[in-house]
Amino acid sequence: MLIQTFQNGKYIVERSFDSGRFTTSYLAKKSDGERWIVKVLNPQILAGLASEEKDRRESLFWQEAIKLSKCSKNPHIAKVGMPFKEDDFICLPIEYFAGNSLAERPERCLTEQVALNYIRQIGDALDAVHREGFVHCDVCPENIHLRIRKGNVEAVLTNFELAIDSNTELSRTRTRERTDGYSPIELYSRFDKTGQRIGAYTDVYSLAATLYQLLTGEAPCSAEKRIAKGKGKDELIAPQSKNSAISGKVNDAIIKGMKIFAYERPQSVKDWVSKLDIKLDSQKKIQSRMPDWDKWQAYIAILTAFITLLVGVPAFFDIFLHRQQPAEPSSPPSNPSQSGSP
Repeated sequence: MLIQTFQNGKYIVERSFDSGRFTTSYLAKKSDGERWIVKVLNPQILAGLASEEKDRRESLFWQEAIKLSKCSKNPHIAKVGMPFKEDDFICLPIEYFAGNSLAERPERCLTEQVALNYIRQIGDALDAVHREGFVHCDVCPENIHLRIRKGNVEAVLTNFELAIDSNTELSRTRTRERTDGYSPIELYSRFDKTGQRIGAYTDVYSLAATLYQLLTGEAPCSAEKRIAKGKGKDELIAPQSKNSAISGKVNDAIIKGMKIFAYERPQSVKDWVSKLDIKLDSQKKIQSRMPDWDKWQAYIAILTAFITLLVGVPAFFDIFLHRQQPAEPSSPPSNPSQSGSP
């Protein structure tokens, strides 16, 4: 399908992306210069369906597009425009980001505080996505971009190309889309026999794997290799063994979020992210027990100035009082007329 524009030239197509199982995507530029991804329900899929099935698939895609556009009200989610019809196809415009992803960061390992800040923001975005019944299914550093808003650097979740409703067969029949190291076992088709459906816990795994990579600079081993290597046992290398600066609480939270089987993980992103707050509380307590030398130096300087002032005040008043006393009259000069000289 060759498309050059959408909505009478509002979106000018620059190129197309590889077609997914259910959608085809195009990179397009708007008249104001902004670039957007226009996601279209794959016409080749529709062409092979009976009329009733085609209508049903279009209805599902339209409903999902509406819900996804609602999610973008969250500041940590890429903007999603309202869906529109172009000829016989339903289209969904999604904000496009080029560069500045966490995968392209200059630092190999982020500090725990910085990494947790980004992870909380993306966790908040995923919570909004899950409330609408979606699962992102492709959370990884490459799909987290940074933007400056109100003078602050914030993380933004992008690439909703794979995000579909977990309650429809569109998600239950997906088999192709996965990113090794970040995709949980339920996204590998060969393990469909486990009966694990896609859910919020799918994104929990991916978000925990993303934190693993931000703190160690290395992507974790893929779920497929872990389960094959361990012969059913969990063979995840603890992130703390790769970076000793990682706290025990965060290390444990990552391992818990990356459990092979979905039922062993926290069932919601909010539940998993809440475990990371314990680290911050304990760190604050540790810091409060440690001596703050800058603070003590300031106290010593103030005390020194106060002592100097106390010592100097008596001397000051002594000088001041002496200056205020009137000078004693000097002896009158002798009068030559009274000197007894002839």
